[in-house]
Amino acid sequence: MCGQHQRAGLELMESMAGLQEVAYERLCRWVRRRAAGLAEADALEVDPGLARAVAALRDRPVLLAYCMDEVAHARHAGLFQRFIKALTQGPRPIEMQAGDTRRYVGDMLAWLHAALELEAEFLGSLFGDGEAAAGNAAGAGNDAAAGAAGQASGDREAAGGAPEATGAAATTDGTVPTLRRVLDKVFGSTCRPLKVRLEQCLLSGPAPVLCFWVGQVLTFYLATVSKLLGPQSSLAETLSSVRALALRAFREQLRQRKDKSARYPLVPPKDLLPPQQLVKGAAMLAELVACHDAALDPASASAGADFEALLAAAAEPLLDSIERSSEALDPNASSRLDEGAHLDPSDRGIYLINCLALLLSQLEGAACAEGLAARIRLQLADHLSELVEAESARVLARCGLAEVAARIKLHQTGAGGDGTDATPLSQATGLSLPAVADALRVFFGRLSAPDVLPEFLKLQLPRAREELIHRVNVTVADAHASVYEALHSPASGYDPAEVAAAVKHTPAHVRTLLGIH
Repeated sequence: MCGQHQRAGLELMESMAGLQEVAYERLCRWVRRRAAGLAEADALEVDPGLARAVAALRDRPVLLAYCMDEVAHARHAGLFQRFIKALTQGPRPIEMQAGDTRRYVGDMLAWLHAALELEAEFLGSLFGDGEAAAGNAAGAGNDAAAGAAGQASGDREAAGGAPEATGAAATTDGTVPTLRRVLDKVFGSTCRPLKVRLEQCLLSGPAPVLCFWVGQVLTFYLATVSKLLGPQSSLAETLSSVRALALRAFREQLRQRKDKSARYPLVPPKDLLPPQQLVKGAAMLAELVACHDAALDPASASAGADFEALLAAAAEPLLDSIERSSEALDPNASSRLDEGAHLDPSDRGIYLINCLALLLSQLEGAACAEGLAARIRLQLADHLSELVEAESARVLARCGLAEVAARIKLHQTGAGGDGTDATPLSQATGLSLPAVADALRVFFGRLSAPDVLPEFLKLQLPRAREELIHRVNVTVADAHASVYEALHSPASGYDPAEVAAAVKHTPAHVRTLLGIH
């Protein structure tokens, strides 16, 4: 009697298990039929009945995977249609802005970003957390699903057959696909139309700044998509490949500009101001810096050494063209075909300073361009020093003090350069007291002439002009002071009384005349 009751209980349990599996499969087919209608709307309210059905199917991972695959397939097709419609139809289709690359690219990516947020919210409400669902179902339902497949084989045939996997979302190990995988499949439909349009924008030969901007925007959206879909998702890989294309286009544009500047060097204008081509190039550097600083996500923007390298690559053709074009103002350049006697020796230095100051003005204050700015400052300082040295020598030569100052310096350092010349300065060739006193008298007389001291009128920056004039005056005054001190030095061998009678103007007089305080 006990054995009969036990057999009856087992048969009842087996029958109930079979009926339960039939119910799960019918529920799965109902969910899949409902999933076909989810492709229409852009933003959906989750049907409570559908959500309860999906929650019930979590105990059967294989059936839930079929349902998730069906939903992904429906949403995949629907999203593709909505994206194409947003591009080409409606009162304000995105492709109407195709002539404005920034707005065109920005609108496409913003539409996809908004759609991704909505889709993640909808699927999250329908399926819950895909990661949690996979973890819960893997332990509770894998064995049950495998056993139920054998238990209810007859009932499945009676009910019309079991559903079969139709896509990648249905996994072979009986686990539930994660929400990321479902989203990845849904947005895989937008990859090709998006990539084709972005590549058309980049292959149409846009300006370097525009290529860089596209790369910056794609960097931001790539980071955003990677957080939601993962870095290996189809959409993330599409954005990554187009971003690489944007950077290649940027570098190619820079290479073409460098080749063009090598073939057609700049021509310095008569006023020695930067040529218009250089003004445009400097504006491009400023736009690159502004584009970098205005990145949507500074943490994901090209920064540090990466941006420094890009900025240096953009500035290199400009610096090279400045140096090459300045040779036209150099009387001693090896590339000159004429003697260059008509050129002002200071013109080349003034032209270089004007051009470098223009580039520096576009980079000042930008932390991301500090490396390039420091490099230009060093070049600018070198050219300022060279110009001061050359102009000071010209002033001393015009005033007749250059030769005397050079002889005294040579004597003080020694003929051999080691200071071993013991001959008194008064007995050195060309340094007799009458000769030196006459040179000082001529120097003081000519120093007040209006055309002796340089004014650097063609220098564009007033502050740099004032600095140059001051440094030249100081150098000239120091040269006079060195001659004056040498005459009054006891070691020079001059008679102090004769020196006092012959030399009337002190270094203080010269500094006052030059306006040095």
